[in-house]
Amino acid sequence: MTTDFLARYFGDHFMDYKFTSDMESHLDEVGRGRAAYRPMVEEFYGPLQDRLAQGNEVPKEEITTEATDQVCPTAAPRWW
Repeated sequence: MTTDFLARYFGDHFMDYKFTSDMESHLDEVGRGRAAYRPMVEEFYGPLQDRLAQGNEVPKEEITTEATDQVCPTAAPRWW
């Protein structure tokens, strides 16, 4: 459910193989002392912040419910 949600709302950028590969390369450069971390983080954080702001538009039911035939073991027993 989490992966489906992330792919739907963040898939075109943050859940992309190229994005992940590029981020790893950037972090490697920071780790080697060849790049500053702040500009790299700012470049990442701006688009992420915009996407998170759009999160208020996602219906709560879409991310908190999923039909299943499983019964919660801690739920009160049904007598009807």
